[in-house]
Amino acid sequence: MMRHHRATDADVTIAAHRNAPEHIEKYGILQLSGASRVCGFQEKPPQTHAASNLASTGIYLFHPRVLNGLQDRPGQDIATDLLPAVLNSGGHIEAFDPHFCWTDIGTARDYFTALVRALKEENVGIPATESSKFGRPPRGHTAQPEHAGTVLHCAQCKNSGPR
Repeated sequence: MMRHHRATDADVTIAAHRNAPEHIEKYGILQLSGASRVCGFQEKPPQTHAASNLASTGIYLFHPRVLNGLQDRPGQDIATDLLPAVLNSGGHIEAFDPHFCWTDIGTARDYFTALVRALKEENVGIPATESSKFGRPPRGHTAQPEHAGTVLHCAQCKNSGPR
C-alpha cells in the first residue's frame, strides 16, 4: 500500500475492499476514475444508488501536506469532512484494492466475531506457519515461555451497546 501511495504521489490512499451488494449500505463507497483514482464518495448509500461496490476499510495513508493545519480545525471527520475537502481542493486520492482478508469491526458484535475468528486462526489472512512472527507459535506447536500469553477460552459479549 505504501509503495502504491508513493508511486502515485497521492495526497491520500485508502485501502478498499469489494463487498457483496447486500452489504453496500454499511460502508462508505468509493467512486473511481480510471483504475484507482478516487473521484467521489458516497456515505452508506442505498444499494440501488451505489456508484460501485468498492468500500473504504477505514485504513488510510496521508501525505503530510494533507495533515498540516488539521489541529486548527477540531471535529473533522475523515469520511465526511477531510476526504471531500481534499477532493474539492483538487487533491489526489487513490484507492488501494489488494486481495486481503478484511473484517469490519464497526460494532461490538462485529468486533467480537472478528476476535473469536482471529483466536481460532480462521480467515485471518496469516498462514499458520507465519503466525509465530506475530508472537504466537504455529498451530500444533507448544508455546515456549517467551511466547506465553493470555488465552481466551470462552467469552460472552454483554452490555456492549451505547451507554
